[in-house]
Amino acid sequence: MSRTWQSLRRTVGALVVVLALVACTEAPVEATIEVEGALGTAPTIVYQPPFDIVGTKASTVVEGQGDRLRPDEPVLLHYRLESAATGELIDQTFGGLPKAYLLTPEELSLELYEALVGTRVGSRILLLTPADEAGVSAATVLVADILPTQAQGEPVEPRAGLPAVTVADDGMPVVHIPEGDPPTELEVQTLVRGTGEQITADSTVVVQYTMVRWDTADVVDSTWEATGPRSFSLAETITGWNDGLAEQTVGSRVLLVTPPVWAFGDTEGHDLSGKTIVYVVDILAATVPEEE
Repeated sequence: MSRTWQSLRRTVGALVVVLALVACTEAPVEATIEVEGALGTAPTIVYQPPFDIVGTKASTVVEGQGDRLRPDEPVLLHYRLESAATGELIDQTFGGLPKAYLLTPEELSLELYEALVGTRVGSRILLLTPADEAGVSAATVLVADILPTQAQGEPVEPRAGLPAVTVADDGMPVVHIPEGDPPTELEVQTLVRGTGEQITADSTVVVQYTMVRWDTADVVDSTWEATGPRSFSLAETITGWNDGLAEQTVGSRVLLVTPPVWAFGDTEGHDLSGKTIVYVVDILAATVPEEE
C-alpha cells in the first residue's frame, strides 16, 4: 500500500499548495471530523475541506474483539483514502475486495504501520496524515477496517474417514492424512461455518489455504507460510475449488479432498498429475456477482 498510497498523495499534493496560498482573516474555528457507517461497509467521512492537519493522528472509531496486530504478520484491510484539501476520493477498496499486506513500514507507510500495530482485528481506525514539508505528498484522511485473516464462525463436526485438521499456535491449519487409499470422489467438509455472504462459482475470493499431498502428507503450498491471503477467481481455479467452494459462506473454513480429476488431472507435465490433493481453505472475503 505504501507505493500506491504515497503516489496518490503526491498526485493531489499540488492542490494543497494552491489552497495554502489563500489567506484567512476570520478567527480560527476548531475543525471536527466524524466517521459514519457500519464496520465492513463504505464509510462516510464528515468534515469541512480544506481540513487542516498539523500532525499525524490515529484514532480508533470501532474497537474490535480480535487479536492485536503484530509487526511482520499479514493484515487484511478495507480502506477509503481522501484528500484533506478537497474531500475528494483518492482510492478505496470498498465496493470490491479488501487488500492483504505484510504489516511493515516498507509495505504500508510508517504512519499507517504505527497506527495498526497493537490494534485489534475487527477494528475501524481513522488516520490523519499531514502533507510533507516539501509539499510532495498531500494531507490525507484514511479510514481502514481491519478484517480477520482466518475463518470466523461456528465449528462443524467433520464426517468420519476424512483427513483430520488441527490448528497450530500461529493459527495455521495442520492436515493429518488417514491411513488407506484416498477417496475417488470430491469430498467437501465445512469445518467452520461463517456468517457472511454465500459465494458462487463465479465469485472472486480472498482466501488463506494449505495444500497437502495425500500420498506423502507433504505441504505443497500454503499462504500461511508465505505472505498471507491471496485472491482468486473461482472460475479460473481447479474444478475441486469451483465445485467445492460454491455456496459456502464468507468466514468459513472448508476441507476439500480432490482426486486427480478435480485437481491436476492424470496427464503428464505437472508435478501433481495423478495425485489426490487435500486443501483447507479459509474464505475471508468475496465478490458476489449480481443476479441479472
